[in-house]
Amino acid sequence: MKEQDKIKESMQELFQCVGHTLFTAQLMEKELAFLLLIPEIKEKYKLPSEKSIYELASEEIIHETIRKLNKITFGTLIKKLKTTGIMDTDSGELLQEALDERNFLAHHFFDHYQGKMNDLETHKIMHERLSNMKEIFTDVFDGLHQENLRIMKIIGINNEA
Repeated sequence: MKEQDKIKESMQELFQCVGHTLFTAQLMEKELAFLLLIPEIKEKYKLPSEKSIYELASEEIIHETIRKLNKITFGTLIKKLKTTGIMDTDSGELLQEALDERNFLAHHFFDHYQGKMNDLETHKIMHERLSNMKEIFTDVFDGLHQENLRIMKIIGINNEA
């Protein structure tokens, strides 16, 4: 296989990896938004803890709140989460690292490697960085998801946890 063909194939794999990593980052952001959504609906509509949100809040109200949270940036979601008192210091540091990595990926990743994109060794470095990002995003997602399940069980949205 010619060197140019190897580079082309490696670039395709790299772009696929970037897409998958961005998808993982989006899942993480949605899980964070959902963590903030639960108490917001409960407080806004004064839902008693023994009643399910779905018994008391209309689907329209829930979707309206989701639309509102979807417009908030990841950094703002983290700041909002910090003010709730839900997050401990270690979680805050991991979220900040995830935010920094997500922003780097979205805004600077390819610029950082500009001029080296025809080098297969650079592609390996890029893949490794993407793999590390994906691991961070997955860890944050898993932690947020577990917290969401715990809260949903407490307030009657979900009996599994």
